[in-house]
This record gives sequence, structure tokens and C-alpha cells, in this order.
Amino acid sequence: MKWRTYLYEHMLHLLIMAFVIFTIEIFLMIASVRLFIHLYLGISLMGGYLLCLYLDYKKQERYFHLLFKHLEQLDQKYLLPEVLEKGSDQLQRLYKEVLYTMESSMIAKVNRYQNISREYKEYIELWIHEVKTPIATSKMIIENNPTPVTRNINEELHKVENYVEQALFYARSSDVEKDFTIKEMNLKQAVNNVIKRNKTDFINRNIKIELKHLDQIVYSDPKWVEFILHQIIGNAIKYADKPDAVVSIDSLMYANQIRLMIKDNGCGILPQDLNRVFEKGFTGSNQRDNKKATGLGLYLSKKLCERIGLDLKIESIKDKYTMLTMIFPVGNMTKM
Repeated sequence: MKWRTYLYEHMLHLLIMAFVIFTIEIFLMIASVRLFIHLYLGISLMGGYLLCLYLDYKKQERYFHLLFKHLEQLDQKYLLPEVLEKGSDQLQRLYKEVLYTMESSMIAKVNRYQNISREYKEYIELWIHEVKTPIATSKMIIENNPTPVTRNINEELHKVENYVEQALFYARSSDVEKDFTIKEMNLKQAVNNVIKRNKTDFINRNIKIELKHLDQIVYSDPKWVEFILHQIIGNAIKYADKPDAVVSIDSLMYANQIRLMIKDNGCGILPQDLNRVFEKGFTGSNQRDNKKATGLGLYLSKKLCERIGLDLKIESIKDKYTMLTMIFPVGNMTKM
């Protein structure tokens, strides 16, 4: 708030005051009052009025300075009315009342949408758990009746199962903390579990697997880590479409981190797409488009890594390779 701006906004009041003083001066002239009294009265009235305006300006300036100071210090800006002083005049109290009313209305609306979102999320999770039963039953029936047709159906069911699991973890990704338990886990065991889930695709596509230096202990939630690995390895299988296709999984240990690297020698990613692969719904602009990708796998993997304290990096060269690197922090605090 600037003094010049404050005066400009009170220009009408100043003009009215000037008109009042001018009227008084006219009556004093008619009454033949001495010039000294004319000047003294006019200057006193205008000076006194300007002084009152200046004192009001300073009071409002202090109030709004404090208001913006509180606003800057707050992480949750909508809580401003809770920390704002009541105010020294009616106008300031009205400001606080208006802000408090807006805050209450906003909180009520947010709570309503949170309830709607929570109910929808609970329904999705319940639906996913229910639909897993007929999928599992169908797979058992197929295993007991092996034919070329049922094998094809089994492959499609495997895709459906993966999409269902993806939907479940996507629904839980907003509040990972409620379903996240840090424990000691062996990377080799986690990788082997994911490979077993995808063994049919590895065999059918004749993809070679290379595993190196995986006997590493990290601290995280095996369930979430295996889901992320499943998304990454699933992508590697999908795009390792060469006759000599290889998916190699290796790890390196550093002073404060362990890196798990999943590399395929598939079609790779164009340089202009590399910075966008973690965007929601992004599927690339080369032959990867033909794989009917949803663009959710890597997006969800990156999001979940950030939520559980990991990092996920990618590097790729077109027509040569793509490598995803999961980074696990290592330290005494992690172990505790």
C-alpha cells in the first residue's frame, strides 16, 4: 500500500473537504474577518484532515503488512484467518470475518469432494478385489484344459490382470503412507518374483534374461517395489522386439545408494521424447506407438518411487537400448 495511491483513492473526500473549506472562507470574507484568520483556519482544517488520513493510512499499512507476513509464513494459505489478529477497527474486523467465512466455505467444499473421492477410491479397490476372483478362476480352468486357444486366452487374461493391478496401485498412489511398510528386502528375491510373473512372455518372445550382482539388501516395501519392477520389466519385454532380444538386470552399490538397472536392447526412445516418458498418458512418437501402450506404466512407477523415497532415472539411444535405473538410498537412518 502506497501513500500516493491511498490519497488518490480518497480524492473524493479531499475534494469535499476542499469545498467545505472554500465555503467557510467565503462566509469569513463576507463577515470581513482578518486575512490571517482566513489562512490559519483553512490551513488548519486541511492539515488536520490530511493528518487524520495519514494516521489511518499507517494503521491500515501495519495491518496489511502483518496480514501478508502471516500469509508468506503459512504453508496452508487458507488458514490465514486463524492466525490473523481481530483488528483495531470495524473495517479490519470485517476483513477477518469475510476471510473466515471464505475459509469455512472452502473447507466444507474440500471435505465434500474428499468424501466423494474417498468413496470412489474405496469402490474401485473393492471392485478390483472382486474381479480378481473370476480372473484367477479362469486361469485355473485354462491350466486344466491346455489348448492353443486357451493359451491365447491365458495371455489376454494375463494382460487384464496386469491392468487391474495397475488400477489398484493407481488408486492407492495418493495415500501410499497408509499401505507402506519399510522392511529389509533382497533385490534378487524381488527381481526373481517379477520374472516368474512374466516367465510366459519371456518364453513366448524368446527373450534372454541376464542377471548380475543382485544380492543386495535394501530397505523399502517389497509389495510396492515389485509392482514398480513389474511395470519396468513389462515395458522392457514389450519393446525388446529383436531376434536377439535381451533384458539385463544389474545393480551397483555406492556409498549412499544402491542402483538397480533394467536394460533392454529394443527399439529405444527418440531424444525428443526422453524427457516426457514419465508424463501421464505419454506413449512416444516412434514405433512404440504400435504397442498399444496406455502411457501409465512409467508415469505410475515414477510417481510411486517419489512417494516411497526412491528415485527413477531413464536413458536411451534410438534403436540400441533403453535403461531404467531405480535408486535406493542407503544409510543408518534408512536401516533404523
